[in-house]
Amino acid sequence: MSCEKVKEYLDNGWKLIDVRTQAEYNRGHIENAELVEMTDVANISSGRYLVYCRSGARSGSAAAYLNSKGIEAINIGGIGQYMGCLN
Repeated sequence: MSCEKVKEYLDNGWKLIDVRTQAEYNRGHIENAELVEMTDVANISSGRYLVYCRSGARSGSAAAYLNSKGIEAINIGGIGQYMGCLN
């Protein structure tokens, strides 16, 4: 997904979540992204989310899980694609 499209979703009230570990998040994350480790994704009960991780694998699993619960979620892939473009 392009940076412009991600910005459009964020401007429309979607939240950005990082499903990596605390250590990975501490080493760098997209500005304004909330850390929700994979083990905590099950605690999300509502909302609309753009989900990312390091490569896109974990975020794909998290988005699929959220969608299965009826929660809108889109996997935007790996952090490397977005660092710097969403600031």
